[in-house]
Amino acid sequence: MEKRTSISGIFRAFLAIITVVFLLVTLQGHTQAPSTISQNDSSNVLFLKSIKVENAGKFINTPQDEEMALSNAGGTSLFYNGKQPQKGKTFVFDNKINLAIMFNGVYQKQGVELKKPINKKKWRKLAGHNPTTKELYLHRDNGGGDLYMTSLKEIKGKCPKRLGKNINSKYNESMAATNHDGTEIYFISDRPGGVGGKDIWMSQCGEGNAWEKAINLGPVINTTGDELFVWVSPNSDRIWFSSQGHQSMGGYDVFVSEKSGEQWRIPQNAGMPVNSAFDETSISLSSDGLTGLLVSNRPGGYGGYDIYTVKFPETKKEFVLSDVEEPSGRQDTTIPMKGIVFDTDTNEPLKAIIQITDDADTSLDAKYTTNPETGKYLIFLTEGSNSTVVFDAEGYLPNFENISLISASPQLKLIRKDVALQKLKIGERGIFKNILFEFGKDNLRPEAVPELLRIIDLMKRYPAMEMEVQGHCDHIGSKIYNQKLSEKRAGSVLRYLTASGIIQSRLIAVGKGEDFPVAPNVNPNGSDNPEGRMLNRRTEFLIQKLN
Repeated sequence: MEKRTSISGIFRAFLAIITVVFLLVTLQGHTQAPSTISQNDSSNVLFLKSIKVENAGKFINTPQDEEMALSNAGGTSLFYNGKQPQKGKTFVFDNKINLAIMFNGVYQKQGVELKKPINKKKWRKLAGHNPTTKELYLHRDNGGGDLYMTSLKEIKGKCPKRLGKNINSKYNESMAATNHDGTEIYFISDRPGGVGGKDIWMSQCGEGNAWEKAINLGPVINTTGDELFVWVSPNSDRIWFSSQGHQSMGGYDVFVSEKSGEQWRIPQNAGMPVNSAFDETSISLSSDGLTGLLVSNRPGGYGGYDIYTVKFPETKKEFVLSDVEEPSGRQDTTIPMKGIVFDTDTNEPLKAIIQITDDADTSLDAKYTTNPETGKYLIFLTEGSNSTVVFDAEGYLPNFENISLISASPQLKLIRKDVALQKLKIGERGIFKNILFEFGKDNLRPEAVPELLRIIDLMKRYPAMEMEVQGHCDHIGSKIYNQKLSEKRAGSVLRYLTASGIIQSRLIAVGKGEDFPVAPNVNPNGSDNPEGRMLNRRTEFLIQKLN
């Protein structure tokens, strides 16, 4: 009892922290909006740096998809669905249920393949596992799709047994999870009477060991989207599940909810690094709740969906949170920035590389990738930093954002920024956002160099590209003076580019004078607007040739 109480305390501490600090808001639409810094936002973001998520390795992960990784009580073995190479057919993969065993801290390659009848073709879809009762749940696609159970104690020669009519229906029941003594079953079904598409349902074991009528967990847990997977703790006091609803970072995320009496509390997103901008489709934990197995298609794996190991901290003191009050000497506080990257013309989401460079500390540089299907991204910036964030997609003009957190408010919680990228095409105009000039001057400022280097990289990636470099001025001074000054500013950029290896025949410098402002030079009341005038002292480029 003492051990179980301790474990429960750990999880309650974990959930208490999440409840206070995490509720990601759902990204809205694909329309461009300026970046906003939310100082009194309810969507506080949790980043648990002491949680360790690592790929389970090449011995079980393959270029194909690994699915439904289920841990045993001690976290020393796992069942999973994986596509194994068939004998004599090097490039043909066969989806089977496998058992992998940990040896010297590493799950061993391809594990031990389970024998027939479980790995007969019709039984090869893993649906759940109860380490205490040694029961394995399977999914069979026999029209709608039903759940079956077999005992690992008496597996030899026995076919799995179909669960009763209170669990299975003419619709699709795809996976199951039970508490430690098998008296409660939670399962996924798309039957009518739910909240959305695939929902989580629950049934209790009644007289004669028969399952009673299943009930839907309701709108607190289920959403109008799909819930894909559920795992229940041994004593049924919390569930972990994968959902594309609630407040997701991207696609399917892992959520956790604790039971209070007979009611489930509002689910909390498990946060980074458990979740990512990609899909996390299942999670299962050891009996002590300190280790787990995660399935995700995040970048950096061996291909498709991979299995990842998760290690949780033993005490809440190990959590590092991005938005709680801490001593002034704290280092490495992170502030999240999220949004969608999309095509300016079509609003279609884009797969983009996000590069963060810090002006003063290269150790803070980082690289991210958006979710290729949704365009969503979630990145973390360091408090006190002055960063350039570059959004770059193949075939598009890169977008440069300058994010200064040097004087950020202590109440800063979240930066939201949807980013529209312009497709590379002749006649497309872009602004060098960092290539601004002091009043009356044409010399380049030091902060212009990083952006100029990225323009050089763009022109090297597209060697046939030719562009017109356009200089601009504010309205102070005569038109003749400003025309000449704008020509000098365009010339300064051209000389830097040619000195860096860009052939001069690919460039032309043009002065536009004061006639094309991008911001008001004066305020509505007629007073001077120095911020607007600074933005007008700029350089733009116009693509003249691509191929």
